[in-house]
This record gives sequence, C-alpha cells and structure tokens, in this order.
Amino acid sequence: MFTVTGVWIAPESVAMRRSLFNVDRVQRAFVESGSFVVSGWATAKVQPDGGILPAITPGRYVVFEVTADKPTVIWVRPKGGTAFFDGTRYRPGDVYSDNTLVLPVALPAGTTRMAMLHSRGFANLGLQEAPSDLAVNLGDLTLPDIRQGEKGRFLAGVTFVNSTGSGMAPTVEVSWDQGPFKTVQPGKIPPYSFRKLPVPFNVVGNEATGAHTLRLRKDGKDLGTVTINVVSRTSTFRRTFISGIDSSVQYYAVNPPQKEAPGKAMVLSLHGASVEASGQAPAYGSKDWAYIVAATNRRPFGFNWETIGRRDAIEVLDQAEKLFKTDPERTYLTGHSMGGHGTWHVGSHFPGRFAAIGASAGWQSFWTYADKPRANPNDKTEVALEELMIDSDPIKLVDSYKRLKGIYIIHGDADDNVPLSEAQRMEKLFQANGIKYQIHVEPKAGHWWDNSPEPGADCVDWKPMFEMFKSVQLDKVDKKEVRLGPAVWSDVYDNRVVFVLPSGTDRVSMELANKAAFDAEALGYRGNASIELVQDKDVAAYRGRNMVIYGSRENNRAYDILNAPKDAGVNPTVAKQGRLGTFVQGKARMGWMTASDIEGARTLARLPLFSPGMELPPSLLVNSDILVQGTKGIVSLNP
Repeated sequence: MFTVTGVWIAPESVAMRRSLFNVDRVQRAFVESGSFVVSGWATAKVQPDGGILPAITPGRYVVFEVTADKPTVIWVRPKGGTAFFDGTRYRPGDVYSDNTLVLPVALPAGTTRMAMLHSRGFANLGLQEAPSDLAVNLGDLTLPDIRQGEKGRFLAGVTFVNSTGSGMAPTVEVSWDQGPFKTVQPGKIPPYSFRKLPVPFNVVGNEATGAHTLRLRKDGKDLGTVTINVVSRTSTFRRTFISGIDSSVQYYAVNPPQKEAPGKAMVLSLHGASVEASGQAPAYGSKDWAYIVAATNRRPFGFNWETIGRRDAIEVLDQAEKLFKTDPERTYLTGHSMGGHGTWHVGSHFPGRFAAIGASAGWQSFWTYADKPRANPNDKTEVALEELMIDSDPIKLVDSYKRLKGIYIIHGDADDNVPLSEAQRMEKLFQANGIKYQIHVEPKAGHWWDNSPEPGADCVDWKPMFEMFKSVQLDKVDKKEVRLGPAVWSDVYDNRVVFVLPSGTDRVSMELANKAAFDAEALGYRGNASIELVQDKDVAAYRGRNMVIYGSRENNRAYDILNAPKDAGVNPTVAKQGRLGTFVQGKARMGWMTASDIEGARTLARLPLFSPGMELPPSLLVNSDILVQGTKGIVSLNP
C-alpha cells in the first residue's frame, strides 16, 4: 500500500514566459542540493490519488510526500504539470491534462518526495498501483481507419508501459477481428518507462463498416483490446505511416474527393491548438477535384507547426502525394488558428511546394501573439539567441510569399481568441512588399463560425478561397526548404534520431542517462515520438542516423566508435557547467551533451529542448546561474 502523506506548495511562482531561461529559484536550490526543501511552504489537502483542490496558482512547485509500506511500482499521471520529479529523476508532466501520459515509478519502502512544476488547471498525480509488468496505455494510441474493401497490412501505434527495472523487447500476440493470434516484436521499451511502438496487423478485406477489434496479449494474458473502425469509401479516414523523423507511427486524416483518381489536386490542412487531424478533415465538404489531407503537428498542441511540426506537415504531404498520386503542381496549404500560423510558417519555408495558401484566424508569430519578449538590442547574447529564431518570423521570410500564385486571409472581426490585428499584421506586411492577396473579414464572427447550410465550416471551407486555389497552379515544383538562419539544436531531431546512453557508472553519467530518458519521454508526450535509447557499445549499427550522445568521451564510447571530432564530448572544466554541441557526419547531424559535475548535469535537466517558440544554438555552455539570472548564466554560445 502507498499513501500521500503530505503536500506543500511553493510561495513563489515561476514566470511561464516563452523565454529560454525563466528565473526558477526552486530548481536552482535543487541543482545545488538534489532535494526540494519545503521550509516555509504552504500545506494543502490532498485526495488519495494525489489530486489537489481547488486549483492553485500556475507556476508554483508542488511537493508530494508519498509513503509506501513496502517496495511498490506505481503509475503516475502528473496532470497539470510541465515537469515532474519522481524522487529520483525528472519526468515530463501532462501539462494539457489529456490523459495520454503514464509514468511507472519504483517506490522504495518508506517516504519519497515527488515534485511537480504546476502550469495549468488542477494539479493531480493520478496515482495507482502498476497493474502488471507490461501493459498497454489505451489512452495513447495512433490508429488507422480501414476503408471498406481494403485488405493487406496496416500499422497501429500502441503505447507499451514497462513497469520493471529492466529494458524489454517483448513478443506480443495480435489478433484482428477475432482471427488467429500472430506474434510480433514491436521493439524495445526502457525500464520504468513507456514507448509507442508499431504493431502490424493484416486485414482480409471483407469486413463490414463499423467498429472492429485488435486484441493484444502477452504469453496468453490479455494486454488490451483496441477499437479500429472500418469506414465507407466516401468517409473521412485516418492513414498511418512510419515517420522518417524518429521511426514512430504517425497518422494523417483524409477527406477524399467524390470520385477518386490519379492527378487530383491536394489541399494540405493544418489544425488549431487542441484539435486532432481526425477532427480537422471533416470540417470541409468533399471536393470533386481535390483531396483534403490533414496533418497532425505530431499532437493536438505539438510544436505550433514549427520545427518537428513543420517536418511532420511536409512528411504527410509527401506520404499523401505518393499514395493518392496527386498532381504536385496543384497542391495548396491552409489552416485555422494555430494552423493559420502554421500556414504562414510552412508556406514561407516551402513556397515551391504550394501554388497558393490561405490562413483562417491565424496569428503571425510568437512575438505578436504568444507574449514572447523581443531581445534587448543592447544585450549581445539575447540578440544572438533571437537570430536563431529568424526562420520563425514571417517578416524575415517575406520574400517567400512573393513566389506564391495566391494568398487568402480569413478572420472574424469579433474573434476573442486570435484578434483581428493578427490578420491585419499580415495584410500590412503584404501591402508594404507589393504582394497580392485577398482578404475576407466576417462581420460579428468569433474564432469559429459557419453561416451557410453547405457542407463544411465556412471559417475554413470558405468557397472564394477554394475557388482561388482551383484557379492557380505551380509552374514548377521546388522541394527545397527556405532557411535564412543558422543551424539550430532542434535540427538534430530528424533522420530516424536515436539517443545514445553513457556506459559510465559515476553520478554524472547516471544523471545524464536520466536526462536521455527524460528527453525521450518528453518528446514522446509532446511529439508522439518513439525514441530508441541505444547503448554506446551498439552505436555502430545506427551509423548514418542522427543521434544525441549523452555523456563525455570519458563515459560514452560512441565518440570513439563514430570517430567524432576531437572537440566533441569534451567536459567543461569549470564547476556547475553543462555543455551542448553538434557535429555533422555525412548526412547525419549529431548532438551531444556533457557536464562538469552533478550540478552541471542537473542544470541541463530542464533546458527547453522541445518548447515551441524557442531555439537553442548548436553549441552552448551554461552554468546554474541561468536559473536565477536568465541568459546571463550563459557562459558561451560557441564554446
């Protein structure tokens, strides 16, 4: 048995700004001591599962004391937190409280102090005993739909939870639609962690429309039953594929034309925040001349269609273009809200892929909409960091819009989510640069509106915009990406990236191994990723793929095996410092991180590697002062 025996709430909030390094004195104290000191903190009442009522102020740390009468493995669902400390290591939090995150934690007998950096809504750990050594998280699945009459091999993305202290690569038995069980080996799952893995299954082709089952079991014991729908040929549907970014299972949704045939046009649609692609595609009426294809941004919030989200959009475009044999010269881009921003962003990076673009309720940039502070022009470090974000700024990429055959802006004048001023910013940008565009402002309309009886929601399925799309096409397809800025750290997360663990047993190596596990879980939560954690001795088998190497030359053999440059993997020489670096090997981009000592390793633990609206340089040396002095704690951007 285990019980939550105490809760403390920090008196001071961490500013939740879109800044690389927010002042965080609680984390600084943890870096120094390795523990959370709650002297002077307020106490709170707690529910048995670790929930706190009422809601607390965002940005506060919450420390939970959990007492177990014997060693126990529990599951934690840390809702409302941006980060969670399980008593041993940092883990991601379920900041959106969408119930997709399950974290197995080994509790020793006695008392364990856990901590959450609370961000939004109610704080709740969602504690329960682990049901079994291996389980399926049915709250986090990536599934296809089967179109009536289809047969052959399909892929489901299934999140397996390993509640043991050893890594496992289980053999799983799979049965489609009450058929015989067949064995598959989806992949490796780290100890006390989770990983979404591909589960293949075969469809006969004579299934009726409706819900069908995919049963999973291990050694004859049930792991769970997944519902997969068979849909009519005219319905919207989901298609899964293996991503070239990280070998994960992803999906996109399709609203097919009334009569399918090669050579049709394609409209790539980007959804808004909290929206699934499977909900975006049905917002359009079926077109006789085009496929509507909705990408995912990797998750409903994902990456705001930047970095990995941008790569996902183009990866989906390539997948759908190949599958449906669409005309690449008649490809168009549109999106709503966050997807409207994505339209400006993806369209400016790939103007040679789209004949025309149209944004509905879109915001211009993180600086105009998301309260991202501009750099202090007198601070060279801040200016250099902002330069890393040049490819996130439509103003800097304005020349890309000149290459498009058409641009359409849609906005409601009473939008209380994304103000009309965001559309007007883009309008002024186009006017100042002689770029032709069309705009429609709907009177008295909010963020989402639909005034006509025709199929599709008017705010996205706007007839004049689609008529404009239909009237233009590319003269020539150019697949090259437009990039004005320098290489950035996030470029590493591509090309079937893997994370390489150190083999050292010292405290710094263990802390950096924990960092690798945290990064894999965090990217799994935010980006629906499936990152393989690789032992350093095995790294040669992954040559040609992007990697992040954790640890130095002293405790990670990957540098020698890969014949890395001599300056890669060198530890900082000053106490309490952490270091990031990159190097290129053939077509692969390698990242690495090291630390001078345990304090330096803990400082690296909370770097915002996956946060939208922020970029880290390809080389960085920091000390723990970043947690109290912000960018002044950066020792060097090019160590």
